[in-house]
Amino acid sequence: MRTWQAALTGVALATMLSACGGDDSSGSSEPEGESFAEQSPEEIGKAAEKDMKALSSVRIAGELVNDGEELSVDMALTTDGDCEGTLGIQGGTTEIRSAGGSTWMKPDAAFWEASAGEQAAMIQGVVGDKWVVLGDGEDFAELCDLDELLDQMGDDEDEGKSEVDGTEEVDGTEAVKVTGETDEGDPVTVWVAVDSPHHILKMEVDQGEEPGTITFSDFDDELTVEPPADDEVIDLNELGGQAG
Repeated sequence: MRTWQAALTGVALATMLSACGGDDSSGSSEPEGESFAEQSPEEIGKAAEKDMKALSSVRIAGELVNDGEELSVDMALTTDGDCEGTLGIQGGTTEIRSAGGSTWMKPDAAFWEASAGEQAAMIQGVVGDKWVVLGDGEDFAELCDLDELLDQMGDDEDEGKSEVDGTEEVDGTEAVKVTGETDEGDPVTVWVAVDSPHHILKMEVDQGEEPGTITFSDFDDELTVEPPADDEVIDLNELGGQAG
């Protein structure tokens, strides 16, 4: 399970967010007479970091590679730890829901085969098409915490590796394009909304061993997650006894 947390918080997002960051202390105010798109990469990065960290909810979608595995995500999540969406690994998909401190997943057969190996058939036989409730220590539960995700911003204080490369539209929103490099030296691009709030709209690493593209949308949209019915849920901790 740790692959998801590492890929989305420890690897992909942290790397791509830091590409437009830096240790500039000028904050996110725009100098008089200068448009947001004309500011330095450090100023743009600080503004994006500030406005992203002010979010209460966001939707994250995209595909990436981590440790040679192809991963996908389409999740809406909140700072309260609620979330809803899908995660994919090597052709398999699982639905995820988290509400009120509880987290459930509903994988398809391909997901179990990709993640559980030789135990996949046994687990599928026990679980069937039910939701699996996850314990507090599972990394999927941590993934649903937007605060945990946003805490990865601004960790890299390396300066001088980013450049502003004009503006482009991302899903109809004008965005300033900032280019830089990952820690491995692969080119990375971050698109930040020109108009305030300066949300990050898209991030992309298109070369190297761990390419990926992540988009952000539905900023501060209300998210209401409906827990699965009790008779549709099985406790993962009970699998050993049922399977034996």
